[in-house]
Amino acid sequence: MQGEKLHYYEQTKTSHFIAAFSIPKNWHRLRSTSNTNQEYRKLRSIQGIRFYNIICVVLSHTIMGTLGGAVSNPRYTEHSTKHVLNMFIANGWYIVQTFFVISGWLLSYHFFEMTSGSKHFKITYIFWAILNRYLRLVPAVALMVGFHGTWLVHLSKGPYWDMFVGQEYRNCRKNWWTNVLFINNYIDNNNMCLHQTWYIAADMQLFMVSVAVLYVIWNYPKTLKYIFGTLLFVGFLTPGMIAYVNNYDIVIRQYPEILYNLNLLRLDHWHQLYSSAYSNIFGYTVGMVFGYLFFSYKNVTLNINKIHVILWWLLSFGMCIFVVLIAVVFYDPNFMVTPLKSALYWSCGKNLFALGISIGIFGLTQKIGWFARWFCEFQPVQVLGRLTYSTYIIHVAFIRWQMGYRRYPASANDSMIFFAVLRDVTLAYLGGTLLCLFLEMPVSALQKLMGFKQNKRPAKMSAEKSLETLDLDCDNGQTQLKL
Repeated sequence: MQGEKLHYYEQTKTSHFIAAFSIPKNWHRLRSTSNTNQEYRKLRSIQGIRFYNIICVVLSHTIMGTLGGAVSNPRYTEHSTKHVLNMFIANGWYIVQTFFVISGWLLSYHFFEMTSGSKHFKITYIFWAILNRYLRLVPAVALMVGFHGTWLVHLSKGPYWDMFVGQEYRNCRKNWWTNVLFINNYIDNNNMCLHQTWYIAADMQLFMVSVAVLYVIWNYPKTLKYIFGTLLFVGFLTPGMIAYVNNYDIVIRQYPEILYNLNLLRLDHWHQLYSSAYSNIFGYTVGMVFGYLFFSYKNVTLNINKIHVILWWLLSFGMCIFVVLIAVVFYDPNFMVTPLKSALYWSCGKNLFALGISIGIFGLTQKIGWFARWFCEFQPVQVLGRLTYSTYIIHVAFIRWQMGYRRYPASANDSMIFFAVLRDVTLAYLGGTLLCLFLEMPVSALQKLMGFKQNKRPAKMSAEKSLETLDLDCDNGQTQLKL
């Protein structure tokens, strides 16, 4: 085995460049779960959480696509918001906060891990960290923007084809550059190309700000609690203040007239309170805080008793479920929406959800969770979790194709929705696997190759590379904690 490793590191850069595009090798990297790094094993649950979250995202977009087109029984949509359990769908927007938490967590943890004890941290590292992340994320986005702006519109036709595919085609031809620069959640956002990439843009913007914040913390360690506290305070108040000043509705309502033709994506408060980076500051920051706590206590065995376990269940799953299901009250025709009520829920709802997710992940790293931890650490889920980024980028193409190809109004019912979700999840993961193997993993391998030294084992990850947040990477990282 030692001889094999030595032979690997004696290969030339050219051979490594060619190997980066090897499908069998990438398939092996994707399936490998043999990493024995202690911190990696503690954070294995993140892969499972990512997998279950992307299922929820595809489910949400499939239902939007189904009910957003012609429906022969709109009463089904109207009545769906009257049932409390349907709030998991109608008010399930908060699930994306999980991705912000994970992104902030891993950025913070890797920063403190790689800079602990370091005496040098140049400001130029911030530039290289941002460039490194940009180069990792943009190829997949550029490919799908190009596909939506060229070939997608020619793949089929139907009575609704121009409404759902043709409009997307025109948006991508016009605004492709905003996606490549990750500013599509601000510039002409009513005509956004690849609507789902609002998250990639917001996450990239928060990443850039957070790297600069961590640089300040490294130079002035005593300011850590004040900076994190200020960011949490500002992030908590911002959604509520925006909702109050603009007198926005208390929720993004899932009514037929809003869902039809995806009109909800043109709502002003959807852009202001959901897709903007400034409305998601709290989620990203609370992830950074817990990433720092995980780093601080990674070698400490916490004394956890039954009371702590009960509190963990209540403050993680309990709190997240509560802030989602309580929205059924707001759908009651007798409920009076006021600016103050709207401000309170917009501030408390999504931010408490993010806090609950952070508490949940921290508990899982401390081996709390019983069956929940098993579900998140199940080996097949570990592999599927690595496909999150590619699946997220590609899944809307299949949904739009189905929407545009529809030949008659859909007769919506629970069974039809279930099979539609099953279809789209399967197609999304098949497409995501191909995108990961043919593009995302080669890009990841080439980025590693940039720091490769011939005839030497790769040195410890440099400070600028350690700043790369790893929440979306499909590689498992044999040498570092690559989630």
